[in-house]
Amino acid sequence: GISKNSTPEIINNKSSLINNRKIIISDTLKTKQSFLSEKSIKIKRSYSNLPLFISEVNLKQLNLLLSSSWVNNIFLDKKIKPVWTKIKTNDTRKSSNQEKEYLEKNIIDEQKESLEAKLNNSTRNIGANKVWEKGFTGKGQSIVIIDDGVDSQHDMFRNKIISEACFSEKGNENDISLCPNGSISQIGNGAASNCRLIVDACDHGTHVAGIALGNDQNGAIRRGVAYDASLIPIQVFTNINDPDECESEESCTRAYLSSILGALNHVIDLSTNYNIASVNMSLGGSDLFEEYCDDDFRKVTIDTLKSLDIATVISAGNDGAVGSINAPACVSSAVSVSSVVITQPDDQVNQSPLVDLL
Repeated sequence: GISKNSTPEIINNKSSLINNRKIIISDTLKTKQSFLSEKSIKIKRSYSNLPLFISEVNLKQLNLLLSSSWVNNIFLDKKIKPVWTKIKTNDTRKSSNQEKEYLEKNIIDEQKESLEAKLNNSTRNIGANKVWEKGFTGKGQSIVIIDDGVDSQHDMFRNKIISEACFSEKGNENDISLCPNGSISQIGNGAASNCRLIVDACDHGTHVAGIALGNDQNGAIRRGVAYDASLIPIQVFTNINDPDECESEESCTRAYLSSILGALNHVIDLSTNYNIASVNMSLGGSDLFEEYCDDDFRKVTIDTLKSLDIATVISAGNDGAVGSINAPACVSSAVSVSSVVITQPDDQVNQSPLVDLL
């Protein structure tokens, strides 16, 4: 699966860089194994390309790690809410007509025009047609969508999906993996397109992927921004059965940070086989930042991808904040994206000088 414009020299250079990094990370972790064993600290999950590991610790063990010179930072494996919950329907899976009726009843008038806008109008508004005329259509490149999965049967993605994966962490016994095999990870056909497992699965990922690279040649032509690019979807959500976490609902979907790290670690491995242009994450936390958040542990991942000529594109968030954006979009080496409605700022999304693209 090497893309046509990925020369053997480029692939070999990436492979060498990644392999050297793997060796350093593996050797470093081995040297700390005796320390961890002495303190009864067990590594729950580690990442071959990233200097990070997941562990469950008590207060004493936490303090021991905090006082260790080789530990830079410690972060909680938080659960991330989907950014699209404000307009999602969570009661039953609806047909397109039912969904239209729901939107007409529940979405404010100002939003209707945006939701009903044609993709062709959107691409023209950002000048994509001018770029296409110069021959830049995404041909020979791949885009990774880290989200809630993609409907692989959708007309927009015919013959486009070249690889799939799922990372669905289970933080406790009540969590349910959304990988088709029921495990916390799965790689291969169908791993990110198990769209009937829960209500609304694949809705947002399909929406985002369609904008990025969709190309419907069945009747009316609808094209995403890089309509000739290939698609690599990665599903990172988990079904959470916890009314406290789910805001009084019996269950909900959340993405553990460890699942997102697993996805990004996998992308680094994939880069030796595919010409990946970008990774798209419409995911963010609840914290807002007015300045770059380069102490965020995800920066090392974003920097690693950047060293492989892969852009990490992240949504600024949907809090309607002025002057601040969500993490990890606030990482300086990420490409942070906000939106406008034609000429005016979208009042639902975050706006800030930290935003790279509107």
